[in-house]
Amino acid sequence: MEERGRIWFLGTAAIIILTLLISCSGGGGGGSGGDVGSGQSGTAVSSGESGTTGISGTNGGTGSTGGGTTGGTGSTGGGTPTLVQHNDLNVFDTGGSAGNASYFNVRMPNTFGLGNCVIVSVFYASGPTVTVTDDKGNKYDLVTTNTDSTNNQIVSVFVAQIATGGGFMLTVTASTSFTRVAVKVSEFYNVGAVDTYASHTANSTTITGGSITPTNGDLLYMVGWQDSAASPLSTPATFTAGIGQNGITWSLVPCSAQGPDGSFAQYGQWTGSGSINPQLTVADAQNYASVVVALKNASAGTAPSSGIRVVGAQHLWDYDNASLTTQFVTQGNLQVCLATGNQYISTMTTDGNSWTQRGNGAVGSAAYAQILDLVNTSPGSHTVVVNWTNGGQLGDHHVLLDIANASASPLDAASTIDNRDQTSGSQVVWSNAITPTQSNGLVIVNIQVYYNSVTDLTGTAQRSISCVEYPQYIPSMCDDNDGMGLLYNTNTNAVSFAFDQTGQAGPWSGAPVAYMGP
Repeated sequence: MEERGRIWFLGTAAIIILTLLISCSGGGGGGSGGDVGSGQSGTAVSSGESGTTGISGTNGGTGSTGGGTTGGTGSTGGGTPTLVQHNDLNVFDTGGSAGNASYFNVRMPNTFGLGNCVIVSVFYASGPTVTVTDDKGNKYDLVTTNTDSTNNQIVSVFVAQIATGGGFMLTVTASTSFTRVAVKVSEFYNVGAVDTYASHTANSTTITGGSITPTNGDLLYMVGWQDSAASPLSTPATFTAGIGQNGITWSLVPCSAQGPDGSFAQYGQWTGSGSINPQLTVADAQNYASVVVALKNASAGTAPSSGIRVVGAQHLWDYDNASLTTQFVTQGNLQVCLATGNQYISTMTTDGNSWTQRGNGAVGSAAYAQILDLVNTSPGSHTVVVNWTNGGQLGDHHVLLDIANASASPLDAASTIDNRDQTSGSQVVWSNAITPTQSNGLVIVNIQVYYNSVTDLTGTAQRSISCVEYPQYIPSMCDDNDGMGLLYNTNTNAVSFAFDQTGQAGPWSGAPVAYMGP
């Protein structure tokens, strides 16, 4: 969609940040060993089910957990906290002629597992009271709020027990309206209730979360945004997970390190004693507001699938620049980019390695939808550089996907649809059919709509991963109201994607691509 560029500045306007929403979890639990030998292991089960709880011994050996993961220390009796998925939307301005958004939907790549812990962090301008719900009716309770006295920022912490699994859409609502907002969503299993929390703000290259005294075995989760400079930053932020802290090994959450707006999330399991002030470093100092939450170790929940799966999604608006550089943290072996805009990506690299275009639909010379990938990648922190044609145009967006357990030669099939207009009275926007040659793979679709909007996919087991704000503003910085989605194909039947629409959307272009699992 066409879009007017908007670069926002944080002056004295207060900003509420980081709504941490936590619905809590676990996977099959491990027992601790006795004086001689290790504890009895929990019963391993297939992916997607909870393991049984291991039998505790005394005086702390290490047992193994159900579900096939490594057990915690003898003092906890729980499993190892494990990241399941993450979704990350960078800072965007809401509204326009329709008024500022009063709520928006965040759609996850995978459904939430029963008993798992979902941590949601929201960054938004001050004024409204914020609530969060999901599409399965799980309840989110406010735990605490913290105010940044320098920039009038607030940290709100919510906890929800995911009693009903299978949901994938969160709705973030303002009592009045949002003017600018960002969100991070992380799902874990083998994690229980909140143990303790803290917060801190400082202008430094060392970002700290505040001193806490967690319990041995706790998951520590730290998240933050810079709030004192224009977005995008003149020099994109680059984060390094905390090192040299006794009792914990920190890891950046995949897809959570946003270079243009300066935001991050990191996690690790606490195996020490006493207190800790969690920290990480950033290359250039800005004022950062951060929160750290300690969550108890647990022995319940749903482990991630062993097949091909999306670990994380990183949504980015290009801020109308000709080139965009961002940090991209991954766990998987396949990187995929879904790009839409008034121009198309001419070159794209990860650490200097060029991406390959798999699909490129076009509406004349005004609207493009591309799918690009980089195969056989290694986990870690990467630098992604995106260059757009003709110096960059309004309305250019992309979503980076971190995909695990892909085949070494993952491309299965690809298709393209060009310059398709909506027929009168039709209620869907669709892609060309694509036929995978192997089952248990992943089919991804990307559709660029020139005007109006698309929302949810209509097919069974198909999931939109687009962010949508309400009332809808055309154009939107929130994924530009375009259609992005996926299907984990269990067979080799032909797949066609159809999106619901708001108004009569079109014309559009699109590209579906199928990838193979291990």
